[in-house]
Amino acid sequence: MKPLLYLSYKTAYNGVMRALGSPTRLIGILFLVGYYFMWFVRPVLYGNSGRSWDKLQSSSLPKFEFPPIAVIDAAVFALFLGISFLLMLGVLSPRQGFRPADADVLFATPVDPKIVLTFRLLRDLFFTLLFPLLILLFGIRPMSAGWSMLFRNLPDPSASTLTAQLVYLAWILVSMVWITLAYMFTLLFNRSETRYDGLRKALNWGIGILTLAVAGYVGWGFTQLGSLDDLVRLAQSPFLRIAFPTASLATMFATAPLSGSWAAGAFGFGGLIAIIGFAVWKTYSQVGWLYDQAAVRVSQGQALRSAQRSGDVYAAAAELAREGKSKTRQFRLLQRIWAPGPWALVYKDLLLQGRGMMFPLLASSVAGLALSLMPALTSSQLRGTASGAFFLGMQMMVVFIVTMAQASTGFMESLRRVDLQKSLPFTPTSIVFFEMLAKSVLGSVVCWVGCIVSLAIKPDLASYIFAAILFCPALSLLLSAAVFCITILFPDIDDQSQRQFKGLMMMLSIAIMAFPPAGLFIGLLIAGVPAWLAAVFGSAVCWGIAFVGALAAGRLYADYNPSD
Repeated sequence: MKPLLYLSYKTAYNGVMRALGSPTRLIGILFLVGYYFMWFVRPVLYGNSGRSWDKLQSSSLPKFEFPPIAVIDAAVFALFLGISFLLMLGVLSPRQGFRPADADVLFATPVDPKIVLTFRLLRDLFFTLLFPLLILLFGIRPMSAGWSMLFRNLPDPSASTLTAQLVYLAWILVSMVWITLAYMFTLLFNRSETRYDGLRKALNWGIGILTLAVAGYVGWGFTQLGSLDDLVRLAQSPFLRIAFPTASLATMFATAPLSGSWAAGAFGFGGLIAIIGFAVWKTYSQVGWLYDQAAVRVSQGQALRSAQRSGDVYAAAAELAREGKSKTRQFRLLQRIWAPGPWALVYKDLLLQGRGMMFPLLASSVAGLALSLMPALTSSQLRGTASGAFFLGMQMMVVFIVTMAQASTGFMESLRRVDLQKSLPFTPTSIVFFEMLAKSVLGSVVCWVGCIVSLAIKPDLASYIFAAILFCPALSLLLSAAVFCITILFPDIDDQSQRQFKGLMMMLSIAIMAFPPAGLFIGLLIAGVPAWLAAVFGSAVCWGIAFVGALAAGRLYADYNPSD
């Protein structure tokens, strides 16, 4: 175990040193640390948190009625359903992450395979739980103390605080459930035997059918919505509770202080622990297959697996094409288009998106289009401001999903072509800006299609639909700018430390850049300004911030060297 710990320590240490080696990256990380220290750590260390919350509570800020227990239960279940669904999608993906050097050196040593499995299981658990642990570290105190600031008529303040803490603990347990299940299924179904190929395909089909069934059921449920009670009944439906037992158990455990059902809470906690225990026991009973599976995988398509493991879908598509496993797509209509000047960069990027990311983009586009049509398909009982706010919220969510799916990996391909594009007769700022613009095209198109169909279905939303047509493309460009600024700061996707820094900085970057236009847009709507006019002002701020981001990223792009 000591050699494995030392190797991991040196790998992490070298990764952090590389991340801090650039002054620009160092400034970004220091800004992130300073931000968290100022808002979360300093009040706790210096005892100012209580006075700050007292000032906020005594201010004239509006407070909301504490929602019914059923509404809280539905919201918590929706959270854990989303977490379970995302983790379930990777349950059959090989989890070992071995490299050829492991097969040549590690497997020949007398190190017990159980120790290797334990080490890798704990490592995967740590990186999977890093995000909720950071939220727990920095956000549990202000969120727990903020119940009385947000709501009035709290039935039991201590129970509300305990519920917030149990939600985090349940999140950690649900993540542990799916990580251990992923290891169990990997060792069970990824063996080099023909009979396991059929079992693996059957499990994949089962996950696919379950996904379609849940999506269809939820989509049908949204068409029947007429009030908040209908939404609560949808979340409490037996079908969803049975389809995702991990989400149901976590909800029972987390909401026990509010509901007063401690027996149900104990059952939920015990159920999650039992699943984790069974998965760990079954995984260790199959540990004899660990080296066998790893040796087979490291001998086949190392470049492809490395690209898939790092999330670089463009590199994965290129490797599949080199191996003859993917067909070449000809977009003859697009190939006849003439794009002048820097617009050729947008045209080029759209062609690459179609060839390298067709399936992920289609999946995110279909999901986004379905979400964008939900407000128009809901019951006519939702009218006026409530219906418009629901519509705009869904459109912004669609833009976020589609844009992030494209930008998070598309900019890695842009940096891979930096030597070629620097020789073009464009300024670095122009190259960066049009690369950002290219990543926002799909999100804008999906939003526009949803808006046009929604206008035909529900014409009384016309004002909000035109507002979405104006605001969402600008928001998509802003999100692309935020992603590119962080991607060029931490470009090494093979470095685990840089990937973690990149994820943390990207959350902060999106929050800082999107808050001014989104806050202005929402504030003008609350003030009674027409939706289309509020969208004009919000879009102008989005374009301005995106251009400033392009200027800053352009300077980094001009000095960027892929070999550094």
